[in-house]
Amino acid sequence: MRTGVAIVGIAAAVAVFVSTRRRETPSVPAAVPRTDPSAVVESTGAFVREVKGAKEHFRLKAERQLTYPDGTTRLIGVEVSIDNEGKMLVVRGREAEVGENQSHVNLKGSVELVASDGLSVKAESASYSQSEGIVRGPGPVSFTRGRMTGKGVGFTFDRNRDVLTLEDQASITFAPEESGGEAMDITSGVARLTSVEKYFTFERSVHIVQGPRVIDADGAVANLTEDESRITALELRGNSRVVTGASEPGELTAMSARDMNLLYSEDGKHVQHAVLSGSATTRIAGDHAAPERQLSAESLEMGLAPTGARLTSLSGRDRVALDLPAAKGQTSRTIRATSLAGSGDAAHGLTTATFTENVEYRETGGTPPVQRVVLARTLTAVLGDGFGEIRDARFAGGVRFTDGSTEATAANIRYLVTSGQIELMGNIGNARPRVTGDEIRVDADSIDMTLEGPNLHAIRDVHTLMQPAKQGPAGKDSKGATPRKMPSLMQPGQIVNSTSDALDYAGGDGSRAVFTGNARLWQVDTAIQGETVTLDGRTGNLSASGGVQSRLLLEQLNSATKARENVPAIALGREMQYDDALRKATYTNDARVDGPEGDLRAAKIELFLASEGRQLERLEAYDTVSLQQNSRTATGDHLSYFAADERYVMTGKLVRMAEKDCSETIGRILTFFRSTDRLLVDGNEVARTQTTSADCPGSRPE
Repeated sequence: MRTGVAIVGIAAAVAVFVSTRRRETPSVPAAVPRTDPSAVVESTGAFVREVKGAKEHFRLKAERQLTYPDGTTRLIGVEVSIDNEGKMLVVRGREAEVGENQSHVNLKGSVELVASDGLSVKAESASYSQSEGIVRGPGPVSFTRGRMTGKGVGFTFDRNRDVLTLEDQASITFAPEESGGEAMDITSGVARLTSVEKYFTFERSVHIVQGPRVIDADGAVANLTEDESRITALELRGNSRVVTGASEPGELTAMSARDMNLLYSEDGKHVQHAVLSGSATTRIAGDHAAPERQLSAESLEMGLAPTGARLTSLSGRDRVALDLPAAKGQTSRTIRATSLAGSGDAAHGLTTATFTENVEYRETGGTPPVQRVVLARTLTAVLGDGFGEIRDARFAGGVRFTDGSTEATAANIRYLVTSGQIELMGNIGNARPRVTGDEIRVDADSIDMTLEGPNLHAIRDVHTLMQPAKQGPAGKDSKGATPRKMPSLMQPGQIVNSTSDALDYAGGDGSRAVFTGNARLWQVDTAIQGETVTLDGRTGNLSASGGVQSRLLLEQLNSATKARENVPAIALGREMQYDDALRKATYTNDARVDGPEGDLRAAKIELFLASEGRQLERLEAYDTVSLQQNSRTATGDHLSYFAADERYVMTGKLVRMAEKDCSETIGRILTFFRSTDRLLVDGNEVARTQTTSADCPGSRPE
């Protein structure tokens, strides 16, 4: 106790001494420079951290901190670092205002946002919401990432989804690669970059320029490569249009549709595949003298060559329409169908195209103007220069080909467009290939036709019907050509039929028809047949060869009634020629005419018709002439028959007439009349004549 009391006493003495001695004046620290005198607290080196578990996910640093009477805090020289699952985001600015518990940060003055993946965004002001994880900036903004740069007005950056949005007046540029190529510039109302899934979204009036290629749409989505350096695919939505800038024949110049999907080449330089939906249209360059070709459909899908200029594959669905306009004075073509499929290669573009269902092919215009229509189920076309020209068109399925007044039908028709040749094959049900025109109708197993004329070649079981020519103005037919002239052997204004193994027909002025192989030409009771029968519509001439047989319906005056009658006559020979100008029919080589004038045989027989009608005016027979007339038979070297007075005149070195009663008359000139049964013999004082009624076999001239 004594020791304790002593220690307390000593301590008390020390305390009294200290408190009673004179104090020293303390030194005054230097004043801190004030940034804002209105701030109640100002400090330097502000630092805020936010840690969850052992991991820091938010850090704020500032060069200076100011606190105001209302409790707000102002930071100078700010840097905010945000860690989002290993992806760092740093936001810097000259100044910042920080909300309570760092719930939000408002920055202004040279704001820069830098992400660990290379994204850099610059703006004059921005705000960060900790709860949303979103950085927002209201004014002009620019950004860079690799080869990509952009600018706009107003932006947001969602750090959770890694999405950068330019809110207005967005402009994006992909710089060309070091290896070459062209920059791509994109403008739109809104642009949104989603880095995680590697795509850009553009909204409102999207406009893209890459070299000569120009793309427009209401909206678009651009898929990017992993490094976001180039576009791999482009989805256009609403009023989509692409202008390629191509100009060589067969190259794609433009595309348009409601929506469009474009797939780019690996280097991002050219479109390699395109899908167009909703009123799709493409334009293809014609040659230097022709307008562009246009292809449209409800939807189109196209493959393009590596250069992106030529089509190498094509398909279209619903309301397919191909328009091939031509240079002035040439023929334009259009094709309509339900669907289309085409193929080709990079060097030549499209080489074939198949149109399916409800095919309608048209040709119009040209000099002289044409109007051709083909209807079919399918059309397969062989192309040149893409859709620059159609060289070969093959129609199938109930084909109907119309060229003005000429119509052709068959199951299959091949049309060689350049040469104007047509091949008809195959039956439609029980109907065989058929060609019908103003003057002719032909049915056969196979028909080849050339439009100019038209000219026809038909084979196998050919049936032909020739109609009277339709008269036009000034003695021309309905096409303005000289109408076909039918032989006067035929009745005017009546149909002429024929059958043959083959037919060669040349239309145009007058026309010409050659029937070969069991040929038969007939009209009512008039018929001509032979191995070959030829009809010349320009002259009205007719010829036949090879076992000619003809049945002629001739006009004759009935001596008893004095009325004109149609009387048949059978005429035969190896060859037959009818000259319409001379109105003469000539039969040669074993010629024979069997009619009301008698049964006449000779080496050559000529029948002369009157200048009008089919009335026989005169008949001539030459060499080894034999006439069987009623009860008499006459032989000689030459016979003339005159229909006016029914007079026969037979001449020769020795003319012989044998009667049925075995009487015989011999002379050099023998004249007899059918109507009066008179007989005149003129020996011409050179050889005597002899008449005998003795035993017929023994009757001989001396």
